[in-house]
Amino acid sequence: MPVSESELPPDAQFKGWEDYFVQELRLVPDLIRYRRAKYYSASTGKTYLAPLPSGCVGHFGPALRSFALHFCYVGNMRHAGIHRFFSDVGIQISAGQVNNLLVNGRDGLHANGHDVTLAGLASSAWQHTDDTATRVNGKNQNCHVLCNPLYTAYQTTPTKDRLAVIRTLLAGAPFTYLCDSAALAYLQIYGLGKRMRHRIAAIFPDAQAIAEAEFTQRLATMTGIGPKQSKIVREAMALSGYWTQSEVPVALMLLCDDAPQFNFVTHDLSLCWVHDARHYRKLTPVIPHHKQILASFMEAYWDFYQELNTYRIAPTEQEAQRLRAVFDKLFATVTDYQALNDRIEKTRNNKDMLLQV
Repeated sequence: MPVSESELPPDAQFKGWEDYFVQELRLVPDLIRYRRAKYYSASTGKTYLAPLPSGCVGHFGPALRSFALHFCYVGNMRHAGIHRFFSDVGIQISAGQVNNLLVNGRDGLHANGHDVTLAGLASSAWQHTDDTATRVNGKNQNCHVLCNPLYTAYQTTPTKDRLAVIRTLLAGAPFTYLCDSAALAYLQIYGLGKRMRHRIAAIFPDAQAIAEAEFTQRLATMTGIGPKQSKIVREAMALSGYWTQSEVPVALMLLCDDAPQFNFVTHDLSLCWVHDARHYRKLTPVIPHHKQILASFMEAYWDFYQELNTYRIAPTEQEAQRLRAVFDKLFATVTDYQALNDRIEKTRNNKDMLLQV
């Protein structure tokens, strides 16, 4: 672009052009008319219509549908906000149709998500998991996250019990049920008597994994067993079925909080330091001296956590031994703030699970 002559002195000489790049974004609505060949066959009584180009679904093209998905799942925009944006730039679309673009006809994405989950489960012997409350059609449910540094997958279930954790790890594969020695041991841990365990072993005698329908049918023949005991039996055999199935990679360790539903799901359990720290944040000291004690301890707490992260990048046996010694010293701290002492003791009792790194 030129310089106005009124701004130039009389002796100014033109020295060529200098490039300057400016990035811009244009959002322009586009209405495309496709002329589709149409035939009618009297012999078949049918009309034959040429297909639309690939990517066109209904009256909306692939770029618009991609924008909707990006705004929702990357930009975290609400459906109402996406509808308002499309309307403001001149797209004629209803709020219900925005919902259809985001929810319906997503078989390809679901298949891709399933493949990502299977690859993530196969990528490591340990998996990180947690759950959070979510609303689905006006009802309270639970969103489970399953991840490691290579992937993240989500699954929503009506509950957050142990069966929901197993369902998340199965990544869409069906439950199978197996009555083996591990299942019978689980029943004993959860208080089912010897006689009841013998009856259950008699109903499921073949030590072979069975499908949901057969399991439910066999369990229904057992008299004198209540809903709570039935759920324990279902959990026990579902766990053994999960450990022995081959459709989905089996997780050997879970990294999670200390919620009871994660117990016994994997052979090893690793506790999350961030979740452990939340218990300390629940302490509410009133005396200024106690506040200072808590603040000082938490500073040392997070310093140790950073040392663990450093160790994870370059682990050595010598450093592992040093960190165990530091843990023992830090969590042997005794103060005159009793609530903090109690919390420190609980962390100390979880040493093995907190030092799985």
